[in-house]
Amino acid sequence: MSETYEIYTPNGIILDVEKKTNKILLYDGGAKVGKYTQEYSKALFEAHNIKQNSPYKDYQPRYLDPNLYTGERSTLLEFKDWQSIYLKDPIKGAIAPWTKAEKAYYNSLKTKKERYKYLVIRSGI
Repeated sequence: MSETYEIYTPNGIILDVEKKTNKILLYDGGAKVGKYTQEYSKALFEAHNIKQNSPYKDYQPRYLDPNLYTGERSTLLEFKDWQSIYLKDPIKGAIAPWTKAEKAYYNSLKTKKERYKYLVIRSGI
């Protein structure tokens, strides 16, 4: 049985740790790594502990599969249900209410031509 185990740091580096002493084994690869302190070890062990005890550590995202397979489970149908509820097109010709900034900008326009141009752009005509 090996004398070390691995921990993963928050930035993705894998470090070897002695089982008996919990001392982190640093491999510098010829580069200067700085002083090794107990504060660094404590911070790394706390971060590793948080990651290991996280309820989301085994989370696997569900990706949309645009293909509809007969007789199999597909994410496309679930997406279509969600899309029909949340991704509706806006009502044709409906304009959103004015915000204070929009109203102030409209009032700051000097001529009728500028105001008309702004209203046309805002309404999407």
